[in-house]
Amino acid sequence: MVRRTLLIVSLLWLGTTIGTGPVDANSLRQLVITQAMHKARISVHPEEEFAIELRVDSDNGLQWYLDGYNANSLVYCGQVVQVPVERDPGFFGAQHAVRFKLRARDEGESRVRFLYYRPWEGPELAEAEFEVGIVIAP
Repeated sequence: MVRRTLLIVSLLWLGTTIGTGPVDANSLRQLVITQAMHKARISVHPEEEFAIELRVDSDNGLQWYLDGYNANSLVYCGQVVQVPVERDPGFFGAQHAVRFKLRARDEGESRVRFLYYRPWEGPELAEAEFEVGIVIAP
């Protein structure tokens, strides 16, 4: 029974890829960097898109802002609000997450930094930061 199910799933997947050209394993990977990866070094391939997802406590006016990255190595592609998110016991009140999308350029490195602050107070009064190192290599 398990073999039959695996065969059916495989055929269905194959049927969805026929006629669309070759499937590149890198295009199937969708990297999402989360707050648990603070200060990590992440490897990506040239031209690979990835996202950095940061949680926001919706009730206090704080937002994540992209504070810096190497524009020669990365392209900022925008942000999307993700709702709902799984409840994090470290936050109080309503929550959502923001996904910042980036794309790697050629080989190189970049540090990506975000600050968590209220827009009317400015980055000088940031309550938190998130930073990750991105290494772009084939």
